Amino acid sequence: MREEQFLLAFVVIQVAVAIVAAAIAIKKGRNPVTWGIVCFVVGFFLSPLIALLIITFAPSLKSTGPLAIRKVGYNQNDWARLASSSPDIAASAEQLRPFGERWIAVLASYLLVSDDRKNLPAITQALLDKAKAEAQRAVPDSEILDRLGRNIEAILRSSRRTMARLKDGTAVVNIDGQFEVFISVRDYKLFYRDRDRWNGVTEPAQVRAFVSAARNALEDIDRVERWEKLLQSDGDIATNFRRLRPYDAKYGRAFAEYLLASDDRTNVATIANALLEKAQAEKALAGSRASPEKSSERGTNPA
Repeated sequence: MREEQFLLAFVVIQVAVAIVAAAIAIKKGRNPVTWGIVCFVVGFFLSPLIALLIITFAPSLKSTGPLAIRKVGYNQNDWARLASSSPDIAASAEQLRPFGERWIAVLASYLLVSDDRKNLPAITQALLDKAKAEAQRAVPDSEILDRLGRNIEAILRSSRRTMARLKDGTAVVNIDGQFEVFISVRDYKLFYRDRDRWNGVTEPAQVRAFVSAARNALEDIDRVERWEKLLQSDGDIATNFRRLRPYDAKYGRAFAEYLLASDDRTNVATIANALLEKAQAEKALAGSRASPEKSSERGTNPA
């Protein structure tokens, strides 16, 4: 009788240990069910205290949070001032305008970073050639959505949210009408402490509706993937991109956005040189401003 009571008490203690372990696991971003079972079993072979110590000292899993995938953009006030100061730049923008705001955005984002007036005709022509080629193809939205959808491995839905898991593991999640991108489904769940049950969505109309709603986010991801492939396949682009890496990231972004939009392989080195020249001038200016401040600090130092 005493043995049965002892065994029952021990099992109750083990269950309590499993519940506490699960609670600790949740706080550490780990799977509560897995750790509850592990600590329940370990307690039989070692001791309940050791089982709790294992999960207590296990490192916490951290989420990187939503990925910052930058869209092509520019400061419209700065662009208006730049265009008004140069008839040539204004004329280039007007040439691109019939083909959509997208092309003006690429021109503006490049010129605002580089201030490259010398190569403006070549840049404008490269963008015009690509814009005209795309206009002639007149790719329907349905074809674009089909292409974006092919990169999706599964659509998942919980009681609160819907997400797409891409073939590389990336998660695109609808958070209250805004789409956020995470490095993985697990990373999303850690960040939002999401314990909901997720089910697959297979109805074609519902899948299509998600792809259509998430189009901008999926296109941003597609652009990043195309740039990575371009760096791997084109040694000239990769070499010139590396030249810009030591400087502010805006120079590398302007280089990437222009080449992705224009598909201009003729002026790769020219574009990189213009950006490099501006980056070096900016760095030198920052250094010259810092030098008087340091001298002033030394002059006021009592030592």
